[in-house]
Amino acid sequence: MIARQLKTYLVIAFATLLLSACSNRQDAINDLRTLVEDIRQNGNDYTAEQWADAEGIYETVCDDLEQYEYTQDEQAEISKLKGQYAAHLAKYKAQEGLGIVKDIFDRVQGAVEELKK
Repeated sequence: MIARQLKTYLVIAFATLLLSACSNRQDAINDLRTLVEDIRQNGNDYTAEQWADAEGIYETVCDDLEQYEYTQDEQAEISKLKGQYAAHLAKYKAQEGLGIVKDIFDRVQGAVEELKK
């Protein structure tokens, strides 16, 4: 009788542990999905500080993702989401770079106009 109760307890404990692990593994994917979706919807309006925060969150999520093993479908989804994040970040960095180049151009143009006077 005690052996049967112990076996039942162990099965329940193992199932709970397994479900908990799956939940945490899925939570990491959901966190990445949520970050990418927020950037997709609001990234054009992000400030430099918000982009820095997003990069920090992305690094944390990637660290969380590395703690688990995934199925091929989950790995494909993670890769897709990471690619989308990288594309949005690259777009921001390109726009930021263009802003810096424009600022330099405006300064040079102003200096040239001053020299003409």
